[in-house]
Amino acid sequence: MNFITTIQERYTLNTEELLNELSKRLDLDGDNSKIFSALGMVMLAHSGDIRRRDDSCLNHILRVALMAGDLVDNKAEILLLGLLHDVVEDYPEYITGTVDELWNYLEKEYGKNVTSALDALTNPPDVEEEEKSGHHTPVLYHKHIEHTLKNEYASFVKLADFTDNVMIVNLSDDIKWKAELNRRYHPVIPLFMERFSTKEYAHSLKEFFTFIQEK
Repeated sequence: MNFITTIQERYTLNTEELLNELSKRLDLDGDNSKIFSALGMVMLAHSGDIRRRDDSCLNHILRVALMAGDLVDNKAEILLLGLLHDVVEDYPEYITGTVDELWNYLEKEYGKNVTSALDALTNPPDVEEEEKSGHHTPVLYHKHIEHTLKNEYASFVKLADFTDNVMIVNLSDDIKWKAELNRRYHPVIPLFMERFSTKEYAHSLKEFFTFIQEK
């Protein structure tokens, strides 16, 4: 697996193409109801939401789910976590009610194992506050990544999320924003390299991080 090629190619795909790729990962003989339920949630939550460089939030989520699936042989729990990885941070309260009500729904719908990994993926309040304010403290983010990478399933989704995010940062022509995010992201790269050092794609991951640092 080549991280640079895979991520660059997926950035050229539109939402329909990404959804088609996701559909090919599903177990046609199994129960895909939880995947469809999660997909419906995120499509509702992120309808029309745009990130930097006119990249839609939904496309980011689909790319993360697909990348996580690449890393763990398309296990249903991984695809599910990839789809849900931003849902607690971003889902509108007018639809779900309180955050506690959302967590209760997620555990009932998807089970304890998924919600435990999702909890590890979700920004804690201090990191989320920084994220929304635009003032990022590398120390807090570093602690969050350390915590997330201790959860096996969450670690694969976080790697997919992180690599997708750093690519869009490095494609940006907003120098100030790019510099601020790079100060946040670069210190945690060694954590990812250590966590995945024994994987067959470790060399490709190292090439990817070298590539984005040179941009």
